[in-house]
Amino acid sequence: MWAAQKERALAFEQALKERKEGKRTPLPDLQPINPEVFEAGLERMKRRHRILALQNQVMAGLAITVFAWFFYFQYRAYMTRRHLESAERPAGPGAGQIVGPLIAQGSIFSARDSDHSSATEVAIDGKRLVVVFRNYTFVSKFVGNRNRSLAELDFGELLAGSITRHKGRSYFSLRTTQGKIVVSDDVQPFDKLTETLLDIIELNRTQPDTYRAARAREPIVQTPWYGWLILAAAVATAVVIGWRVLAS
Repeated sequence: MWAAQKERALAFEQALKERKEGKRTPLPDLQPINPEVFEAGLERMKRRHRILALQNQVMAGLAITVFAWFFYFQYRAYMTRRHLESAERPAGPGAGQIVGPLIAQGSIFSARDSDHSSATEVAIDGKRLVVVFRNYTFVSKFVGNRNRSLAELDFGELLAGSITRHKGRSYFSLRTTQGKIVVSDDVQPFDKLTETLLDIIELNRTQPDTYRAARAREPIVQTPWYGWLILAAAVATAVVIGWRVLAS
């Protein structure tokens, strides 16, 4: 029925077009729409709109749920990391078992990235009790941090560390008395390196007073006013984009 009505309407429009062009095309008769058919079609249209509205609500609910779970797990990860890196947390059991043999033998363990011209390297010297960093940037201020070709830190200057993973890559964030550095899995063996560095940190915790004194020397990066402005602009942009996505 609706197909026939549509066909007649198109024929009527075509006839009007031809008459405007000067042709003597007779206008076809337009039959009135059956009220029952019209009501049925209108009801089907309303039902489609209700289904679409329900689908949009479901999609918006799913998006909100995903965001909520994402922030929940981020918050849990943050609280876990905060507890592990707390200055008041005592040393874990077995602290020093990994780095102990290295110290006893007075040997050196090294992990490096040999695939780039300015290769990064981290060497743990068990004889001198120092960690040598080559071609790393120690972040101690908001801007102006420069790459250092060589930096040597005593074991006691290692304060806290955590591993994050992103898009199949692993990164080790290390806090020291000279600032924070990030060691990527470009250096190999990455797992052995991070285990040893974390063990050194746990060993430092066995002397709480000395450890807390070292923590007090950690540089605190102060965010200037323009840094907060950039952050606020980024958050506002994310909110606007999210709102438009949910509203579309």
